[in-house]
Amino acid sequence: MTRGPEPAIRWGAELIGIDPRLTKSTVDSLARYGPSDRETLTERLGVGRSTLARAVGALLDARMIVETSTPAKGRGRPRSLLAVNPSAGSAIGLDFGFRHIRGAVVDGAHNTTGTYELSLDQDYSIDIALEAATSLIQELAARAAGPIVGVGLALPGPVDREAMALTRSSILPEWANVPILREFAGRLPHPVVADNESNLAAYAEKLWGAATDVESMLYLKLHSGVGGAILMKGQIVRGQHGAAGEFGHLSRNQRGLRCRCGNRGCLEASIGIPRLLTAMSAQHGREISFEEVVSLTRQGDAICESVVDRAARRAGRALGTLCNALDPQCVVIGGSLLAVGGTLLDGVREGFVRAALPMHRDMDLRTSALGRYGSALGATGLVLASGFDELLARRS
Repeated sequence: MTRGPEPAIRWGAELIGIDPRLTKSTVDSLARYGPSDRETLTERLGVGRSTLARAVGALLDARMIVETSTPAKGRGRPRSLLAVNPSAGSAIGLDFGFRHIRGAVVDGAHNTTGTYELSLDQDYSIDIALEAATSLIQELAARAAGPIVGVGLALPGPVDREAMALTRSSILPEWANVPILREFAGRLPHPVVADNESNLAAYAEKLWGAATDVESMLYLKLHSGVGGAILMKGQIVRGQHGAAGEFGHLSRNQRGLRCRCGNRGCLEASIGIPRLLTAMSAQHGREISFEEVVSLTRQGDAICESVVDRAARRAGRALGTLCNALDPQCVVIGGSLLAVGGTLLDGVREGFVRAALPMHRDMDLRTSALGRYGSALGATGLVLASGFDELLARRS
């Protein structure tokens, strides 16, 4: 990617006389939440307008932040926004899936400047993942607007926050209990942070996708596995062991199918894509691929529609029960199963209404706006929320 000349980002004399804690918190807030107006920043940082004005003026002079504007609505004036200078630094996010690694790069002003995907063999090792991640980082760094300040990892399972290891992974079982952060931090050329891929998909929907207007939400991912996440006050709820949001392992029938986690009757065991493919293949009398399922369901195939509808109703009942307990503002549904279309969403809604209390029956059920790169984008958001000012200093 060819870039034109960029103004130098200066530190030092321009910031003399300004409380460094305020300039740091201003930069970190803009990196975490994205472009913001002065009024929002004043409220978020808890300072007076004149105090913020001095810090903003110094940061603008230093070209650490820039001023942009949004188009006017109707006859109103354009809205002035402050943002981190895109040239100051960029974050890379990597999503480790069943047979792939997907990556995204986002600059400090929250602009996505590149995405890329590598296909891998099933059950790939950590060494192969590291080799692929290094290649992907090089590819994405070439598309970045500024120097890379950190890499976020979206991992397929609950993450022990103390050991920074997967406590369980049904997608990559050999990764369980391996200190992933230490493995990657020792071999990648940038600071590394990590979280569960469903948590990060939900976080991305809050930053850039279907949930930008709410502060609390549930996220349900209907994929090969069934994952989930909880956001409250705009932040990920992780729980004591990093396992909050493991909705796929809600068990409603102790005599049900055995799940990959070892228990029986888990939601994932009955509505995960592999289970649905097994059911449809058995009824059709031949092996059916997921691509065929999408096509046949959209064409009105009675068998596929019936299997999808039953799965969707189960998912909806689980969501209704969860909303009764957690009372979010909305639910966002993501994952590959969305590709089958209206049959899925209609079934989810019907199941939800049966399980939800009356106050929740009009719950706003939304679909993901970010698609296959949601978790990778959420991983970039995790980097941007990890102390942007400090990451720049560490890089220097």
